[in-house]
Amino acid sequence: MQKQAQQFIELLDSQQLLAPEIIEELYRQVRESRTKLTPELLAKLLVDNGHLTKFQATKLVTQIRDNGAQDAESSEASESVDEELGFAPADNEQPDASAASNVAAVFVDDEDEPIDVAAGDVEEVNDGQEVADPVGLVDAVEVVEVVEAVEVSTPKKSKSAHADRKSTPPRSKAVVKRPAASAANPYDSFRVLGVGLALALVCVAGFFLVRHFWRGNAEKNLQRADDAYEQRSYDQAAKMYQEFADVFTTNENVSYARVRAALAAVRKDAEGAPDPVIGLTTAQAVLPQVANEPAMRDQQSDLAGSLVGLATKFNERADRTEETAARKDLMDQMGKLLEMIENPLFVGNAQRDQQAPTLLRIHEDRKRILREINRDEELASALQAIDEKLAAKDVLGAYQLRKELTRTYPLLLTNAGLMERVQKASEIQQSLVTTSSLNPKLSTAGIEPESGGRIVLANRSGGPAAELAGRIVYVKVKGSVYALDGETGEVRWRKFVGSDFKSDPVRLSPSKESDVMLCDPEQGLVSRLEGKSGEIVWSAELGHPVHVPVVEDEDLFVATYDGSLLSLDSVGGQTKWAIKLPQGVPASPGVARGKSNLYLPAEHSNLYVISRKDGSCQQVYYLDNQAGAIVVPPVVLLGQLFVFENGGSDSAQVRVFELDDAGLIVKESQTPFAVSGNIVVAPQIDGRRLVVLSDLGECIVLDIEPSAKTQKVSSLASVPKSNYRPQSSWLLTDSNKIWVADSRFTGFELQPALQKLKRAWIKNDGDTFTGPPQKFDDIIVHTRRLRGNRGVRVSAVQANTGEPVWENDLGVPVTLIAAPAPGKFDIVNSEGAYYAFDGQRLVNSPDTNPGDGKPSLDFSAPVVLSDGRTILFNRSKPGQLALYSPAGTKLKLFSANFGSGAPSSGAVAVGDNFAVGLDNGQFVVIDPNTGAHAASPYQVTLEPNQKVQWNTPVYLADSQTFVIASDQGQLVRLSAGDALRPLTEVTLENLLEGPLCVMGDQVCAVEASGAGDLLQFFDAASLKEGASLALLGRRVAGPFPIEDGCLVQTDSAIVCVNVDGTQRWKLDFSNSTLVAPPFTSEGQLVLATQAGGLWLVDPTQGDVLGSSDARQAFTSAPIAQSSGFLVGSDEGAVLALPIPTAPSVGGAASEGGL
Repeated sequence: MQKQAQQFIELLDSQQLLAPEIIEELYRQVRESRTKLTPELLAKLLVDNGHLTKFQATKLVTQIRDNGAQDAESSEASESVDEELGFAPADNEQPDASAASNVAAVFVDDEDEPIDVAAGDVEEVNDGQEVADPVGLVDAVEVVEVVEAVEVSTPKKSKSAHADRKSTPPRSKAVVKRPAASAANPYDSFRVLGVGLALALVCVAGFFLVRHFWRGNAEKNLQRADDAYEQRSYDQAAKMYQEFADVFTTNENVSYARVRAALAAVRKDAEGAPDPVIGLTTAQAVLPQVANEPAMRDQQSDLAGSLVGLATKFNERADRTEETAARKDLMDQMGKLLEMIENPLFVGNAQRDQQAPTLLRIHEDRKRILREINRDEELASALQAIDEKLAAKDVLGAYQLRKELTRTYPLLLTNAGLMERVQKASEIQQSLVTTSSLNPKLSTAGIEPESGGRIVLANRSGGPAAELAGRIVYVKVKGSVYALDGETGEVRWRKFVGSDFKSDPVRLSPSKESDVMLCDPEQGLVSRLEGKSGEIVWSAELGHPVHVPVVEDEDLFVATYDGSLLSLDSVGGQTKWAIKLPQGVPASPGVARGKSNLYLPAEHSNLYVISRKDGSCQQVYYLDNQAGAIVVPPVVLLGQLFVFENGGSDSAQVRVFELDDAGLIVKESQTPFAVSGNIVVAPQIDGRRLVVLSDLGECIVLDIEPSAKTQKVSSLASVPKSNYRPQSSWLLTDSNKIWVADSRFTGFELQPALQKLKRAWIKNDGDTFTGPPQKFDDIIVHTRRLRGNRGVRVSAVQANTGEPVWENDLGVPVTLIAAPAPGKFDIVNSEGAYYAFDGQRLVNSPDTNPGDGKPSLDFSAPVVLSDGRTILFNRSKPGQLALYSPAGTKLKLFSANFGSGAPSSGAVAVGDNFAVGLDNGQFVVIDPNTGAHAASPYQVTLEPNQKVQWNTPVYLADSQTFVIASDQGQLVRLSAGDALRPLTEVTLENLLEGPLCVMGDQVCAVEASGAGDLLQFFDAASLKEGASLALLGRRVAGPFPIEDGCLVQTDSAIVCVNVDGTQRWKLDFSNSTLVAPPFTSEGQLVLATQAGGLWLVDPTQGDVLGSSDARQAFTSAPIAQSSGFLVGSDEGAVLALPIPTAPSVGGAASEGGL
């Protein structure tokens, strides 16, 4: 029996009716059992535990028994032969019903009512004993109903079920439907009933046996299909799966077979066909048919791998395809495949998550391919449009089309079709270079002279520089060009060229007394000045804005903004040749000493190679630069052409081009060198090295090795950027030493062996350099503005240490001109230097200099005290003031006790003292003799860290009171005794702007409102509001008191107001702001503006009696003299201006009062 139990378990395993772990447990129990186990016992155990149904258990046990019976029959060969020959069995042979009876004995239907039959009531029949039952005719035979199961009772004391069956006869319960009583019938015998029951059980067993063999055949077929699938024989596997699905229609694996058949078909074409469209077509045909199959969910992982692989194949084929239309069709078909991958019927969320990295790469590749398709389509369209532009010789339009295309698709920069058209465009550009009709007008005037006379003020200090003996040094300071004696630093001559003059002077030769060239780029004016005298030798007026000319021997090359290039004779100014390019020019040409060509960049993408001899165009090379990207000339060095191209506000690149022996460009020879910041100053050559400086402070040294076969240019050393914002900077280099001037002056030493730039020293940190340094032997001359100062200091320093030899402060604004006596004038500048004018036109040093040339000196806003002394405030150092005295010590500096505050209003004289409002909320009166408070201050209530902005107050001498106002919205009247006490206080509806002004017994000020500014009057005692006047504009300056009224400057006019608040007249005046309060001279109002305009106005009608323009900024109030006016200039000079006799062109018009 143990063998049949093993067979029973194997049958369970083959049909996968139980989980593997249960099968394993059954095997273990059979192996370890000491008693024999029968299939019936195992089946009952599984039924009781719910693992099998009664039907399944009966079928399995019957199958085991039938197999055993077949094995017994095969051993009786002769009987089998007889049976095959048709002989009947012997009478004593009975059908074996043991199998069926044993099965029935195991499973009992508990719902039936059994009839107990005791073991003793059953007649025992011995083997071999024949029992004869009488046979008779019966009228009817009722079939006995055989129940499904007979329950076998088990004795209480037994070790196993098997042992019980051997030792104790079974006590069975049989449920029998009793037949009706009848006459004796041969068919009612027990033998006949047993034979019938046996035949029925044999039929049932045969059914299950056939079904078993049939099932075994299905599993084998399915396994063979799986094997073919795993071996990638997809065509064979698809057919076998389909045959299985067609034949075994009721098999539980039929859904699996259908799905696998479809999947095999997809894999066959997806993996086998070179064209992915074939795989897609197959997938579209077969997958929808099995989308709703139950087995599809289990096969989604396999299907996902196949579809994703097919998507990869689409991308790979598109990459190998050249034709744009074919690639586009592939991407369209791929889109359909991706829709299938996104369909949850085919690929579930779990599978998509598992394939996410691959899908991401597929989508990225597809986007790239689509971009390439768009690129190729746009390229074809652009090439056609470019051809049309070139046919019309619209080269700039063709360049623009190319730029737009390559800006979107940078890889097209090297496209053969575009390069071919670029070459054609360059040839057209070369043919469009023509002779220019520009003919400069030569004269000996040129630079407009200053009006009237001038007194030039300088402040030279230090010792001599012997190395510069006999040499003239040219520097530009603000709007003036100075010629300085190189040895002493004294001013030889000064030429005012204008504040719009943006270029620096250029020496025409290396000689010590070389003449100098000046250029006014905006006016298109080029002039040669004699070095010794500053007299104009010649001036050429081109009539177009120009770039700073390039000097080479006796040639002067001038490029105009609109694309003309001229060669002028530097001696006489005559034109040698002139050409016109078909586009604008962003910079001067690059010139190499002794070379035959000029290299001129153009605004739109081209570089022109021009012959120095006759101006003929030798070559046009396409640079593909953006407009405005090039602002400095190219540089030629050792057969290499360097072009400096800015790529934005914070980047640039140095491009390197190889030149042939004729100086023509062969190619761009190597990768550009990247630079942080823009290149806005010309790089410098030092032997075989080129030094480049950016406006962010990065400095790189490029080394040229002419003998190298490739990469002739290399980066030797560099200093990283030191600025976060662009700033003006200049560069100087000589013999492996580099000097950089920006917000400090720094000396570097180049160490080629270490490939390092070593910072040697730093000087003048915090100052602002204003021009390029110049080196003469071992002396460097540079210009800078000291921090907190408005003048410019010219210094000659030692090249090795940066220490000064001599210095000269030039261009220091004049802020005060006083007349202590008839014919005498005292001058004070913003740096606290005092000059006594005694008729000389050039003063190289002040009479006294309490400022001592230190930083943070900016004295201005003079206030005249009652005793004739004048107070000036230092805007760079709020606690420091200057006191000018007409007699005695002319100028001294002192500190005022402002505590933690700083002046936030103009000051007003209070007798010999002055009063001012501070930003800490105090209003103070200061004694200038000591700097201490002359009265206890007035304090407004403030929040912590709050600052106060005061209006310039007024002092009423008759009542000894102040009227003050601030941005706190209060108008206050204070007593002017030992303590400043409030007498009257009112709250303002709107804040006041500008100074307060006294007119009789009233105080007026400008009140800002949404509708426009008003001139509001207040009673000086009660502070009650009085009359008001709409100004019809916004206040710019004032109000300023004049006789019987006041003046207010708005953004469009000057308004004269009477004491009663009515308008006297209004003068159209859109000029710059008044530099000082107007004053009356010879019955006329004198107005001076910050921009340098001087006006004479009739005070009663507002008519303009005369005006002039000095073309330079005024920085002081004018002072009248017999022949005109003296006024201080921002250029560090005192201008002697004649009395204006007629209105200037475009003079203002006035209208009378209402």
